[in-house]
Amino acid sequence: MVEINKLLAELVAQGVAVYLDNGKLKAKAQKGALTAEHKALIGAHKQDIIATLSQSAPTDKVERIQPVAAHEKQHSLSFAQQRLWFVNQLQGGGSEYNMPMAYSVYQPFDVERATGALRAIITRHEILRTGYAASDEGPQPVLREQVTDEVQFTDLSTLCDDAQRDKVKALALAHAGKIFDLQQDALLDIHYIKLTDAPCGNQPHGILLFNMHHIASDAWSLDILKNEFMTLYSGTQALPPLTVQYSDFAHWQQNWAKSQDYQDQLAYWRTQLMGLPELHSLAGDYPRPDNKKFSGKKCNQMLSAELTAKLVAIARRYQLSPFMCLHSALVLLLHTFSSSRDIVVGTTVANRSQAEVAQLIGCFLNRLVLRVELKAQSLDSYLQHIRQVHLSAQANQDVPFEHLVEQLEVTRSNSYTPLFQIQLTCNDTGLASNPQAQENVTFTPYVPEDMTMTIRGDIDIHAELAQQGTVIGWSYDDAIYSEQSITTMMAHLDTILENYARCLDTEDGFTVSIESLTPLSKVQFTQLQQQLPVTRSVYDPRGLIERFEQQAALTPDAIAVHSDSEQLSYAQLNAQAA
Repeated sequence: MVEINKLLAELVAQGVAVYLDNGKLKAKAQKGALTAEHKALIGAHKQDIIATLSQSAPTDKVERIQPVAAHEKQHSLSFAQQRLWFVNQLQGGGSEYNMPMAYSVYQPFDVERATGALRAIITRHEILRTGYAASDEGPQPVLREQVTDEVQFTDLSTLCDDAQRDKVKALALAHAGKIFDLQQDALLDIHYIKLTDAPCGNQPHGILLFNMHHIASDAWSLDILKNEFMTLYSGTQALPPLTVQYSDFAHWQQNWAKSQDYQDQLAYWRTQLMGLPELHSLAGDYPRPDNKKFSGKKCNQMLSAELTAKLVAIARRYQLSPFMCLHSALVLLLHTFSSSRDIVVGTTVANRSQAEVAQLIGCFLNRLVLRVELKAQSLDSYLQHIRQVHLSAQANQDVPFEHLVEQLEVTRSNSYTPLFQIQLTCNDTGLASNPQAQENVTFTPYVPEDMTMTIRGDIDIHAELAQQGTVIGWSYDDAIYSEQSITTMMAHLDTILENYARCLDTEDGFTVSIESLTPLSKVQFTQLQQQLPVTRSVYDPRGLIERFEQQAALTPDAIAVHSDSEQLSYAQLNAQAA
């Protein structure tokens, strides 16, 4: 999601301060700092910003992070770094915590100039040249003055198309799967693959690969890396100096964990997560492996521009973010497929409350547990409940996830992740962007075909909202779930969201019961599938729907599904699914 604290910190870093004055949203900015894009972003997230600022502690209570002398922070790792280091030690190294990204380059590329940009970034961000040595006191950060910092280069311009395509994919996969030596290596690796000197049509000049280890990076850091690299490579402007380094944040966090604020937030989570289910109730298609493999596949779901606009309108009506609106629909979906009313979904927050860390590369990200206990209620009261769940979680977002796992004495397992196994994240900056601003781009994202996805949970869902529509990516552990099950859930989520949208069209639309918004339960769906004639060995959901509609037309009053307490005819089922 566009986490509002992240947006506010980013605005502050660019000289724009947003605040409340008697409940009204206002902004102060340095001369020329408040751009049209800033105004559009603030306008698009106005209600979310007001809600966050209303719930947040006063700004003067947020402790600033100050530079600390080297000898005072020589043992300082953040709590997230400590966990990642121990995981790396236990597993003997691995690539599941790599953070790769790749771009197709549509202009001639100068490797020497790129190496200069790489060196400037590594010099600028101490975290990228920090190693981690084992000691009797635990992992110790070791800042190195110099590390290997050459941009790797491979020339494939002489290969034919098929051979080139296969080689690019192999190199991209190998680069993404690099095993970093956390004690010796620079934690940023860049590789350029040259494809041609004279591209034809839409063919790129080459592929640019980046990779960082999560101990030195997070999703926000990838954006910083991309922006700083392009700025330094183009030489168009100088980067503003950094006032602090990541080690200053780690030192601050260690001290904050001794404060009363930390204890108060921890107390909230003890209450909120009391009796939390150890594992979700969403049945898998295959037996859960004893050891999680951290890889899987991905399916994409598309929402139209019209549906996206209606969901944004619902969000504004209830002072929700689009992320909260999507989360509410996902909760209903998981309830439908699991029959559980205690639904747990995880998400991530940037964890950069202080403006001084907004432009730092580093592992700041924190994970939040969003627990919703469903009851029979109207959509109106349900959406208000969802809003409160989010605001309460955001108000207590500073406790490191690692501490929650430890303090709540969560049972550890090699087969599933602690506290939550289903994650939802969202990026809605596209709702405020001008599509014409994306023209003449020389770097565009590149993803190799059939690339295996790194997935730490069972299902990771990420939504990208834009004015042109929404793309929802479902990454899933294919050792547990089949593509058929994922696409079925995608179709059901689409139905729930369409039902949400219909509520806007009637005056009392939001008084409907949330139970009426969900399509067939998984039990009903399975029973229907078993009773209809099957003509193919591979289940095709579109074929099933067509056969069901044909059967409903032929025998509308015949019993389609039944249980001990209920039976439904084909006509009744068809009406529910409409």
